[in-house]
Amino acid sequence: MLIIPAFLILAFFSEELLYLVTSDLKLTQNTKIILSVLAVANGLNSLLNIPYQLTLAYGWTKYALYQNILLIVTLTPLTIYLSLYYSALGGAASWLILNVVILITGSIIIHKRLIENEFIQWCIYGLFLPLDMNVAVLWFFREISYW
Repeated sequence: MLIIPAFLILAFFSEELLYLVTSDLKLTQNTKIILSVLAVANGLNSLLNIPYQLTLAYGWTKYALYQNILLIVTLTPLTIYLSLYYSALGGAASWLILNVVILITGSIIIHKRLIENEFIQWCIYGLFLPLDMNVAVLWFFREISYW
């Protein structure tokens, strides 16, 4: 309940928070998008902790091993490419892509093997509703803050 609002606040108000911390307008303008992407990526990564703990509780340690090997092989070249051509934003985007891929594929695999009947409910009540509600509220506050 705390992870989603925290990373979305950082993503939606990255410019204001960066300026509050640095007091440098140029730095803020140049890095606000990178901070927003990293905030979402790290927030999604935080959501992955509970499914990972579930695999460990069931004694399914090979899952993490195979997942990490596959991600190293596939996403390392992507990270190198995006970082070389798109600089820091490319590196942040690769971290976001990695976490989105793990969230989607990992959730399907874990739920299919360990708790088969809970996937739809987890998607609705654990992911989509909290994300939708928080995005709607934060978007509203973001819009009225510019009036």
